[in-house]
Amino acid sequence: MEFCRNICVFATALRHEICNLSRPGLRLYNQRARAFGRTAAATASSSHHDKASHQPNNKPASVLPFSTTKLLFDAFAMDKVKVYDILCAAIVPRPIAFVSTCSADGRVKNLAMFSFFMPVTSEPPTLAFSITRKKRHSAKDTLVNILDTGHFVVNHTVQSVFDKGYQAAYEYDPDVDEFDEVGLTAVASKYGIAPIVKESPLSLECSLYKTMDIGEPKYGGSTIVVGKLLAVHISESCWKDGQIIPQTLESVSRLSAMNYGNADITFKVLNDQVWSDKHW
Repeated sequence: MEFCRNICVFATALRHEICNLSRPGLRLYNQRARAFGRTAAATASSSHHDKASHQPNNKPASVLPFSTTKLLFDAFAMDKVKVYDILCAAIVPRPIAFVSTCSADGRVKNLAMFSFFMPVTSEPPTLAFSITRKKRHSAKDTLVNILDTGHFVVNHTVQSVFDKGYQAAYEYDPDVDEFDEVGLTAVASKYGIAPIVKESPLSLECSLYKTMDIGEPKYGGSTIVVGKLLAVHISESCWKDGQIIPQTLESVSRLSAMNYGNADITFKVLNDQVWSDKHW
C-alpha cells in the first residue's frame, strides 16, 4: 500500500510541474527521482521478503493525494477537440514514433512524428501507430507513402533532434523533401526504400503488416498502421551486454497538451515474483 501511495504522490507532482525540457527542470526532477527511487526500491525490496505484504489487510486505506469524488464526461457529448485533449492528458507518457518514408518513385523523403504509438507483439515482431487525416480530409503523406511502398522506418525520438522532428510536423507540400527542409541526414535502410534518420540512435525498419481505418475518412478520422519489424539499427554506444541502454537514448515522450518530457525519471521494481525475464 505504501508503495502504491508513493507512486500516486510522485505522479501527481510530475503532472503539475513538468512543462518543458529545460536543464534546470531536468535537474529538479532528477533530484526528486533519486529520492523517490530510493523509497520505491526500499518498499519493493521490503515487500519482496514479507509475504504478508502481498495479502489484503484490514488496515484503513491511506489518504489519497486526490479527491475520490469523480466528475463524469460522456464522450458522445463532447466535440472531437475536447475528446482529443482528454485522451492525450489521460494516456501519458507516450513514446513518439519519428517515422521516415519515401515516395514510390524514390524522389521525395518524408518525416513525421506520431505519439499514438506502441509495440504490438513479439511474434510476429510488430508495432503500431495511428495517423490522422489532414484538415482538408486527405490522407497524410506518410500514409500515402507507406501504402504505396509497403515500407517505413520508426526512428527513436531523442532530445537532440526533437526540434527538427517537430518542424517536420508542418504540412509541407507532397513534393517537398522534409529531410532537406529540416536539416536531417537520410541514410539507406537495408530492406526497402524508406531511409533512416542518421541523427537518431535507434531505428526500427518495418514492412507494412496491416492497416485499419477508424472513423470516417475525414479530419478527426485515423488509420492504424501495423508494421512488421525487419531490422533494428542501433548506435553501438547505446548497446552493452546484449541489451539497449535506455539512459543513452535521451528519449522524449509526449505528455498532455503541448508538454513533453523524457525518461530520466525512473525507478526499479525489485519484486520479480509478478513479472521478470524469468517468466518467459
